[in-house]
Amino acid sequence: MSNDIDPLISDKPKPINYSNNNNGNSTTLYINDNLLKDNNNEEDDLPISHHSHKKKHWVFDFLKVLIIIISFAFIVGLVVLIVQLVELFHTTTVIDFNIHIKLSQQCENEAMTINTLATQIDKNQQINFNVTQQPHITLYLTRFLNDFQSNIIQNINSTLTKQILLDSTLKNCEISTLTYVNVSGGYALWNTLKPNCLQTLSDAIVNATAEFVDPRIKNTIPDWVYTLPEPIKEKKISMIQFYGSPNVFSQFDPHVTVAHDDITPKELIKSFENIPINTCTFKVQYVTIGLVGPYGTVLRGKDVQTFDLTTF
Repeated sequence: MSNDIDPLISDKPKPINYSNNNNGNSTTLYINDNLLKDNNNEEDDLPISHHSHKKKHWVFDFLKVLIIIISFAFIVGLVVLIVQLVELFHTTTVIDFNIHIKLSQQCENEAMTINTLATQIDKNQQINFNVTQQPHITLYLTRFLNDFQSNIIQNINSTLTKQILLDSTLKNCEISTLTYVNVSGGYALWNTLKPNCLQTLSDAIVNATAEFVDPRIKNTIPDWVYTLPEPIKEKKISMIQFYGSPNVFSQFDPHVTVAHDDITPKELIKSFENIPINTCTFKVQYVTIGLVGPYGTVLRGKDVQTFDLTTF
């Protein structure tokens, strides 16, 4: 038996003769076929763990891309929301309403007399009942979103209807002013008694319209509120934050503002030392939405809507 190894399966390099044409010498080269294997199948020779690692790497990459897309969509959505809110606050108009009770003609004349006398003594007195402002008793003074003006009118009308059906005494609600004027902070207030019917009217008006208050006004605390003693200060701040007004519900303090002077307030105090104040009693007939003038007054001739309680 021959011991020769089959050349087809031998690992021994195969000789190749190479002749140099210039000098006739020849050189023998040896090439190992094992080094010429196709490298395209290298991945087939890799272990299974390697393929598993590549698969996990692909999944992680996919999750990263997905997270980036979701984050981008969230940021875009947030930016759109902020832009819409900014547009809302910049495009939505607001309006200051003083929802109030009109005085009887007799009591209005008395208020106008007090106002005229105060102006004669204090030359910096800034309210003019004869021309610009109208005496009144405020039920609810705040800033509303103008788009809901018709809703405000409708809600007040329906609320007054319901309240009068529940309590007929509201149609006979009498209010009496006091025999003195309280001067403080540049304002002269002709205070009134506060019968239950008057408190009920104010509460009902606030509950009927508070949903239409401009949210921004609830974050605006007037400077004079911070000068008040505790616990009144905290109570008024709370009312502003909930209803946009410091003078509602437990803080409702009915009065007629008859004069104002923030230039020389001491002169205003002196002026009322010599002004006679008479009491006045009247039955409530008109609840009116009026436009607000300087110093929280009601502008004369600028009524938006009037509700006659005798018609309910």
